[in-house]
Amino acid sequence: MARGEIRVGPWRRTGSGDGQRISVRFAEHELQVLRTLSRSVLGWFAERRQSEPSDELSELTGIRTGHTEPPTGIAMRRLLPDMHRPDETDGTAESHELNSAMRGLHEPDVLEAKEGAGRVFLHSLPEHAGELVLTLDDAKSWVAALNDLRLTLGSILDIAPDTPDQLPAGHPHAAQLGVYHWLTVLQESLLIALTR
Repeated sequence: MARGEIRVGPWRRTGSGDGQRISVRFAEHELQVLRTLSRSVLGWFAERRQSEPSDELSELTGIRTGHTEPPTGIAMRRLLPDMHRPDETDGTAESHELNSAMRGLHEPDVLEAKEGAGRVFLHSLPEHAGELVLTLDDAKSWVAALNDLRLTLGSILDIAPDTPDQLPAGHPHAAQLGVYHWLTVLQESLLIALTR
C-alpha cells in the first residue's frame, strides 16, 4: 500500500487536501448492473418531476410546487416517503393534510437532489471494466445514489429484518438479493472510506 493510501473494502483513498481521490475497480457485469438500476431510477425521478402540477402562483413566483399525493409504485413510495410519520394518536385527516402540504413544498427539492446525485453516479461510471476514480464530492453523490439503488431493490424484494442473507439457488429473487447485499457493502465501505 502506498504512503497516504487508505483501503476500505473495495475502495482506496489516496492523496491529500483537495487532491484526495477515492477509487474502486469494477468488472463489466457489475457496471451493467449499476447502469441498468441507475437509469431505471433516474427515469422514475424524471417522470415524477415532469408530471408536477403547475399553478398560477408557482408561475408568478417561480416557486415550484410538487405533487401533494405520494407516488403509487412501491419503489418510488420508498424513495419519496411521507415527510411526517404520524403516531397512533394523530388524526388521519390532519396527518394526510400535513403530508400533502409538506410534499407539495419539499418534494421538488428532494427530487432535484436525488436526480443530481444519480446523474453524477451514472456519468462517472467507466465505459468498460476497470478503475473508477472519484473526487470526494463525487464520492458523496455516490453514497446518496447507492442508497437510492438499495432502497429500490429493498422495497421490490420486501427486505425485512428476518430476510435471509441468501435464497435457494432456484429462487426467482436469489440474484436480486445478492445484488442488494453487494450494494450494501459497496455503500457502507465507501462511507467509511469517506469519513476516515
